[in-house]
Amino acid sequence: MRQVARFAAYLRTGCQSRTMQADRRVVKERSRSSLAGAVEMKVELRGVSLLLTWLLCTASAFADKPLVARLNSADQYDVLDGLRDLQFVGRQYRLSVKQRLIELVDHPNADVRVDALRQLAEIGAAAADASDAITPRLRDEDPECRLAAADALAKVADRIDLAAAVYVEALKTGADLQDDNRKGWLVEHAGQELQWLGPAAAIELPALLELLNDPHEIVRAEAASVLGALGPQYRQQVERQLTAALADPAGKVRLAAAVAINQIGAPVDQAVQTLIQLAQEEIPASDEAANSFWAENFLASTAVKALGELEGDAAPAVPALGALLKSPVLAVRLEAATALGKIGTAAQPAAPALAAALQETEGHSAPFLHHSWCVGENAAVALGQIGAADALLTALNDKQPMIRARAAKTLGEIPAAAPQTVGPLSQLLQDPEPFVRINATKGLAKLGPAAAAATPDLIRLLVNPLGVTSFPAGMGIGLTESTSAEAWRALQKINPTAEQANPALIESLQSANRLSYETICALREYRPDSAAVKEPLERLLQQKDTRVAAACALAFVAPDHDEIAPILRAAVFAEEPELFAAWGLDQLVAAGQTLDADYQARLRKLAADRSDLLLWLTLYRLSPNDRQTTQSLVAALAYGHPTFDHQALAESRRFVLQQIGAQPLLREALVGELGYVDPPNQAEEDFTGEQSAYRRLRAARLLIAANVAVEQAVACLAALVADDQMSGSIETVEILTQETPPAAAIPLLTLLLDDNERYTSGGDFYGNGGEWRVTGDRAAVALSKLKATAALLGKLDSEDPLVRERVVRMLGELDEAAAVNALLSKTADLDVRVRRATMTALGEQGKSNPALRPQLRPVLEQAADDSRQSVRDAAGQALRNWQ
Repeated sequence: MRQVARFAAYLRTGCQSRTMQADRRVVKERSRSSLAGAVEMKVELRGVSLLLTWLLCTASAFADKPLVARLNSADQYDVLDGLRDLQFVGRQYRLSVKQRLIELVDHPNADVRVDALRQLAEIGAAAADASDAITPRLRDEDPECRLAAADALAKVADRIDLAAAVYVEALKTGADLQDDNRKGWLVEHAGQELQWLGPAAAIELPALLELLNDPHEIVRAEAASVLGALGPQYRQQVERQLTAALADPAGKVRLAAAVAINQIGAPVDQAVQTLIQLAQEEIPASDEAANSFWAENFLASTAVKALGELEGDAAPAVPALGALLKSPVLAVRLEAATALGKIGTAAQPAAPALAAALQETEGHSAPFLHHSWCVGENAAVALGQIGAADALLTALNDKQPMIRARAAKTLGEIPAAAPQTVGPLSQLLQDPEPFVRINATKGLAKLGPAAAAATPDLIRLLVNPLGVTSFPAGMGIGLTESTSAEAWRALQKINPTAEQANPALIESLQSANRLSYETICALREYRPDSAAVKEPLERLLQQKDTRVAAACALAFVAPDHDEIAPILRAAVFAEEPELFAAWGLDQLVAAGQTLDADYQARLRKLAADRSDLLLWLTLYRLSPNDRQTTQSLVAALAYGHPTFDHQALAESRRFVLQQIGAQPLLREALVGELGYVDPPNQAEEDFTGEQSAYRRLRAARLLIAANVAVEQAVACLAALVADDQMSGSIETVEILTQETPPAAAIPLLTLLLDDNERYTSGGDFYGNGGEWRVTGDRAAVALSKLKATAALLGKLDSEDPLVRERVVRMLGELDEAAAVNALLSKTADLDVRVRRATMTALGEQGKSNPALRPQLRPVLEQAADDSRQSVRDAAGQALRNWQ
């Protein structure tokens, strides 16, 4: 088996490092458009994906040495394992092994050298003393090592000049490598690194302009992409050459030039026509292209994607994109639907074509990619983005359940149509297909309080749970959903009153033959008259398969009921305990019941074996002065994996918050968690580094919410943000917004404004069905809610246009003169996204404060002369919103 592990390591380092294992930044949302990402995995890897995944999983089982031991091993495969696992720990941990990383820069194995250089780059300026070891690697015999050394020097010593020179040299010579499998990769990698330098790459501007005339089309294409990444400030120096490249004989070069012209903020009329032509230059589709999401014609599908990135400026392409919904190439159809949605309301003429595309319901996937592609799904999303409510309402009556489901979910994206859509969506809650009912609840949830009329129908879905499992990746991990869970989520967002909810809740219990967890949540939330629900719950108490759930429900509405305590006490120790047992037992203890010493001892062992949060909470209620119990409860809370969903965690949290101020042991244990560090011995398997961060994060949240040791807790949050270790930035923003004193929260939120990383919330393990969230966007919203005008204004001139854009959006919501004056200063911003957001923000200011309209109207009217259609459209819409 050791040979299997070594072979897997060889594949991982030999194949993955050359094609898939790009810099960690690949997982971050790019701030500039790029040709990369149109196809996220190379076609040639399809044949080995299943084998490679199995081998990697097998090898992981044998990577059982502590991380430091692996880094210090004489076995190069152990070292590679250790270097790979460093991605799961933070900057501070990397610093602790910095000297070893410096030593590995001279390792005889090229893959070890490359990974060591990448880890030093992640440390940044704190690894400046590694410069002397890194510099010789700029002349390394391995081209990937040279690129990694350049990146490391740029980050640890700010030697952009040396890095850019290495990248440009790789562009010049990479296409002439003897190794055909690597020369294309080398050029693309060098171009990607130059794009990441952004405007700083202008230090090599003459050489880049010269490369537009290189005999190799891949070099010309990469040079065009790099010139686009220089941004609007270099428009005058590169616009003429990029415009000329629109006539290049190679389609790949024309495509790159069209994308680059958009990036430098130049007029895109000619670029749009070029992209339309490229999108229509299809080769005949093979049978494989008709049944796979892989783009047979990479050029056409990427051109369509590029049109979508132009948004409203691509309005002239709407007829062509509508026609491409019938393309024989699947990838083109997928991208055409997405592009029409991004174009927005200007794509209304394509609504009939998108409605027809809803009929394509076949999913396409690949093993272990854990995602499914479907033209009909993309079309449904696009119809919501362009506001085509009529087409979606018609689709609610389609004979195909999948079409009904997608239309129902998407209607929630059109809040203006809520008066017309709530009724039909409510009717769909009785659809014979559970998947349709689930998606109808999701649509209603998105409408929020506007869907209050659907409350009775949603309540009826709570009582009898029905689970649905889909497999978005074909052979991958699917997403399991439940009608009752989705109905409860919808009710929480609609937030009906008890008077609106209880009649249907009482009625549903009368005929219930099962009892869901969400029904118990509703009983706790809406508190119906106990006499009205006691009889149906007692009936369910007599049924074998519902007795534990009914006992748990009665623990909330009638905790003194004679029959429920023995049921719950026994159920906790069942070989496969029901979810309700520990919850109901905890509620009984909360209501004043006690447990004898023998039972408590057995319960303590069970809680430790199962790491059960609610059992520890029960034991803590009985023994709040026991140090071990207190520490176990805090560890369970901080670990963040409750037995139930967030409702149960919230209930535990509320009780703990009440106790923190009065219980010194509890305070002590939580403060101790702020410094929790668990050495990442098996980081790749159990993500220990991330777990350490989350334990500290959640302990800080509890302390801040209880207003105890706030200064220490905020310092912990600051350290986590600075360490760049965790993917919990969204939760950090929530803590800073909801619970942290503004004076402490605003500086950290200002730092997070620069964070462009994206995360998923909800969905399955791989994010299918989840919601993408950008940390910087959430931080901007938080600053707006805190009225932190000064902090937002301080970022108004950020070099990153994404930061300027999100700041401008938030300034539109602040009723302050300083916000209006700042917005007026951004009407001529070089970046089209910032100008567009500025017009929308000025419109919001005028809408909320009519007295400002005489001052703002001339500015919005003047935008009619802007070079970009999307800016003109935003200004026009702002004026129309005042009517």
